[in-house]
Amino acid sequence: MYAYILSTAKKLEPFGEHPRDCLIGNRSLEHRQDDALRSLGISPLRVADAGSISDPNAHLVLEDRLYFTPELIAEFVAKSRVRKTSTRCALRQGPVTEHTAVFTQDVPLMNGAYAYALRYEPAMRARQMPESVVIDPEQYYEPLPVARHMTPLREPRLPITDRVLIRVDHWVNLWAANLSVPAARIARSRKLKCRLLRLAVKARSLNQWNVLRATNSIGRDCDIHPTAYIESSIIGSGTQIGAGAVVRGALIGKGCRILNRATVELCVVGDGAHVMNGCTAQFAVLYAGHLTMSNRVSFSLCGRDTFVGDGVTLDDFRVDGETVRVLKDGAFVDSGMTFLGGCLGHGAYLGAGCVLAPGRAIPNGWRVSRETGVITSTQNGTDLQGLNVLLPTLPAQRYA
Repeated sequence: MYAYILSTAKKLEPFGEHPRDCLIGNRSLEHRQDDALRSLGISPLRVADAGSISDPNAHLVLEDRLYFTPELIAEFVAKSRVRKTSTRCALRQGPVTEHTAVFTQDVPLMNGAYAYALRYEPAMRARQMPESVVIDPEQYYEPLPVARHMTPLREPRLPITDRVLIRVDHWVNLWAANLSVPAARIARSRKLKCRLLRLAVKARSLNQWNVLRATNSIGRDCDIHPTAYIESSIIGSGTQIGAGAVVRGALIGKGCRILNRATVELCVVGDGAHVMNGCTAQFAVLYAGHLTMSNRVSFSLCGRDTFVGDGVTLDDFRVDGETVRVLKDGAFVDSGMTFLGGCLGHGAYLGAGCVLAPGRAIPNGWRVSRETGVITSTQNGTDLQGLNVLLPTLPAQRYA
């Protein structure tokens, strides 16, 4: 069976790149799509538009900005074949879709499920108006270390699932897709009881933390201090992890430096990135070449060759109790998320002491310095509206 992948003209801000070229789990979305489909025996073919498809046999049709896991595609195809008619994939509304910032994806909500641009077409004689195949992505949860008074409507929990479908239409969706990679790996481990038994034998223990340490994948030529603690993580070749460092549920690229007493938890870290002494990265995506000296970077996305200086704050919570709003296509959109940090475009720097409001994005190439009150840019004419960067000479409204 073939999967026809339709080309779109979307550019993702602040990076100015098409979603298919953006990295998810340190690989481009295009390669992620191809690998997921081929693992199921489905051949991907990229076409200009739906009018280019003339296949009389059963096939899939999807956008080039959709991120998905093999488990999601397998369940959708299996359910569609049972129906023997044209279908469209939909995800049941709930915590999983909420954590992907579905409100920024421009997908319609129909009968309690979000309908995505992923279709199954049967053989020619059985085709008609597509029906919705609704998939429930809920599987496992981990409690978030947040006081209940900060999320009074529901217990703060992080969904752990391998049934993922995200339309990458905004940097928030790219951030969510990245974090779904280590989360899906954890979900797969929990489903395979026989594998858990083998891991317990390997760890020589039934203690859950010892078993999780047995799931680590460590690359060649790594320099890992004996006091570092690593569990349920993938570490790329040539990476250095210092004394007292903690790495949990993370995907670390090649040649990274996670230095003394640093903490990296449920993060994706690109090749050659640095997390300096005593710094914490949690629920963050740090692309290749990133360097952070900040005490904490959380719920945020930092592009290639970015710098976060000492004392920088990437706010990820609104104290007025509202969900975080983000700028999309020139207008503010409610992300539907209680906790959400900011985004740094490629080559952006935040100097010591800067504060970035929740949900805001810094354009490619910007250098922001609190000490001098100066913002410099490699891009002329960039509008400051909506950035909400706090500087002595640039007062900013905290929330939109």
